[in-house]
Amino acid sequence: MIYLIRPSKLFVFICLVLQLNLYFSAFSKMNDSVILEYIFLFIIFITAIILFINFEFDICDAELVCTTKFLGFSIYKKEIYKKNIVNIKLSKSKNWTYIKFKKGFNVKINDYKYKKMHADLIAFAEKNDICIDEK
Repeated sequence: MIYLIRPSKLFVFICLVLQLNLYFSAFSKMNDSVILEYIFLFIIFITAIILFINFEFDICDAELVCTTKFLGFSIYKKEIYKKNIVNIKLSKSKNWTYIKFKKGFNVKINDYKYKKMHADLIAFAEKNDICIDEK
């Protein structure tokens, strides 16, 4: 089952508007700092790119797949096999899941709106004999 995880974009959009406002108010009066102006434009560009990033989480029979997408194109994909997972921590009240691995970086998934995702992760863990911690 594929779950779309879309982080809140309101905070990023507000930051982008404030950065643009600061850029046009500060650099319209100054002509001396060209390097600072390019650095500030780069920060505005990165903030604008963040608005178009989404995540997918796929629960298969023998693996979990985390995909990062930019404008619908996959830019990063991590396949997590059942033999690499040590345990899965679930919190129903705060809507987060923490997946701990034997090697590599652990994955924390939060702010998702699917109630069925907990049940699917529990079924995946029970099917593959993975330890589950629920809070």
